[in-house]
Parts: sequence; C-alpha cells; structure tokens
Amino acid sequence: NVPVTMDVTGAFTNSFSGSVPSIAAGADYTLTFGTTVNTTGGGNATFTSYTQLVTDDNHANDTLHSGTIHINAIPALPVAGSDSICGPGSVTLTATSPDTLFWYDVPTGGTSIGQGSPFNTPVITTTTTFYVEARNVCASGRVAVDAIIMPLPNINLGNDTSILLGSSITLDAGSGFVNYVWSTGETTQSITQSPVLPTCYNVTVLDLNGCANADTICVNVVFPSDVGIQSLVTPTDHQCENASTPITVTVKNYGSNTATDIPLRIEITGSRSEEHTSELQ
Repeated sequence: NVPVTMDVTGAFTNSFSGSVPSIAAGADYTLTFGTTVNTTGGGNATFTSYTQLVTDDNHANDTLHSGTIHINAIPALPVAGSDSICGPGSVTLTATSPDTLFWYDVPTGGTSIGQGSPFNTPVITTTTTFYVEARNVCASGRVAVDAIIMPLPNINLGNDTSILLGSSITLDAGSGFVNYVWSTGETTQSITQSPVLPTCYNVTVLDLNGCANADTICVNVVFPSDVGIQSLVTPTDHQCENASTPITVTVKNYGSNTATDIPLRIEITGSRSEEHTSELQ
C-alpha cells in the first residue's frame, strides 16, 4: 500500500489520510478520501498532498502544493415580495440581492425567463407563482414570489333599453362598492334620469381591493308620435332606365301610438326634378 496524506490550510483546515493499494508501473490512481472538507462560506485554501512510501527512490515528486484554491460562497437567498394587479396583465415583481437575480417559472431546473429587478411577468390571467434566485458563480436557493391577479368588480347596468318621452328610468350599479362615479357627475349607487333624446350613461365603480371597472347603458327615447322614412326601395342605384319607374319607400312608425292618414311627399332632384305626394292610410 502507498500511504497518502492531504493537509488543508486557509479558510478551512483539515487533514486526511488514505492509501493506494497498488499501482502498476507507469499507471496512475485516483484516490477519493473517505471524509469531506466543510467549505461552507467559501474562501481561499491550500491543499497539500504527499505520499509516504518508505521504499520510494525519488522523493522530489512526493509532494503536491495546489496553490491557492478559491471556493465561491453560495449567495444568500434574495429578498422578494409578492405584488398584485387588477384583472389580467403583466405583474411587476421586485427582489434585492448583491448578486445577479434570475427569474423562473418552476421551483427547480428549467430555463431563466428574466434577469434583474424589476421583473415583468408574462401576461397572466390567474394568480401565478414565480421563483427568483441570486447567482454569482454559484446559485442560491429559489424564493417563491406570487404574482396576484385580483378580480375586476362585476358591474352590469343591463342591456340597452327604451323609454317613452316624459318617462324616467332608474339605473342601479349594484351594492358592495366603495365608490361610484356616473357620467352625469353623480356618485350614488343608483341614479334616476328622464332623457329627452337618446342618451348613453356610464358608471365606474371601485371595490375594496382598489380595483375599478365600468359599464355603459344606452337609453333610447320613444316619442308618442314619430313616423319617418326608413328606406328608399325603388328605384335602385344603377338600375336601367324605364319610362315608368315606380317610386317605393318604406315608412316606419318609431312612436308608441298608432299613426294613420300619413301624408308623404317625394322630391326628385338631379337630371330630373319632380315632386310627388301621396297619403298612407
């Protein structure tokens, strides 16, 4: 057997002994000592190894000095905190460390998806956990950081609707919100309006999480008597000439009352100028 000794000095110290059972002429042998050295905290150390074979004819190569070996310390865990936004989007996460920060979407392994601080996550629709590690040459453990998606307030004024001229409508944004702002300037949960023309109303609400959302409803005003021309049926654009071209229109009652004996007048201008009158019974 060839006895081998290893002395460790510097930031950490220890001494190891082992032996090589046999080495053929011109061969080499890799020896791993049965105990380990604690290099926690890193630092500089020198490793001196030597053989102690009594029958060795040449002692000039019995000892090996490693020179200074630097052991890198593992960085401390970064300090990070969760953040939140209202509704889907990208969340800005921050962390601090004297070393370079790398972000991941898995707790171990994987490929870095970002570096440094702040880190803007991809667009997410639900609360998602990301992970950050500090790295110099070595990497720290990973710290879980939550990107929180808070739901938007559920606000619904209902479908667009119609009211008769002179009537009123009450619009209610619902309870449970901390703030209401209507397009009319009012700040109550509900408002009552009597529009004389078609009008759209908007409300923005704020919930306890500080999240805002809005909705709009349009109110059409129906006049009791309101008859108008909806469309020209004939003649159509680019139709062929005819000595007796019929003139047809669609008349619509937009009001709430039945209309009778409706006088109609058609004026034609352009290459021909004519005027026609009729009465819709």
